Amino acid sequence: MRWWLLGVVVWVVVGSGTACGSSHDADGDAGDRDAGTAGTAGVGAACRPLAVPMRDANGNGLNDGYAASESFVETGTGMCTTTGCLVFHIAGDPRPGCNPATSECSDPTEVTRRVYCSCRCAGPPGASLCTCPSSYVCIPVLELAMTPLEGSYCLRADTIE
Repeated sequence: MRWWLLGVVVWVVVGSGTACGSSHDADGDAGDRDAGTAGTAGVGAACRPLAVPMRDANGNGLNDGYAASESFVETGTGMCTTTGCLVFHIAGDPRPGCNPATSECSDPTEVTRRVYCSCRCAGPPGASLCTCPSSYVCIPVLELAMTPLEGSYCLRADTIE
């Protein structure tokens, strides 16, 4: 498993996971389990990461952006009221201003499906947790011990391979 920790940004290459549970209530904010909880009102809201990997792994002279095998959570951008902006298994640069002359740009349809605000639904003791709203499942995304964002996140059920 490869990972990078850059300030509040954590990257991870993970395999497919299994659902660890999902439930919801009428207002979609059933995740408030204890005093250290995170709400789910913003899960699924559109966001765009500010940091995108700069690399040319395939040697074509273009920035490759994300690899389709990676998951990424970015916090502190102000776009999400949840834990952060989740980038889940998408290839390329998902930002709206991606320039195809310099970067491998992500398919806009895939950006809508795989880049969105999410919350941590399972994690280490004392972590702020939520319960996933309907049509989302709790999947291990950042499984590295001792990272500030370690745990499982609410992912769209239709994007789980």
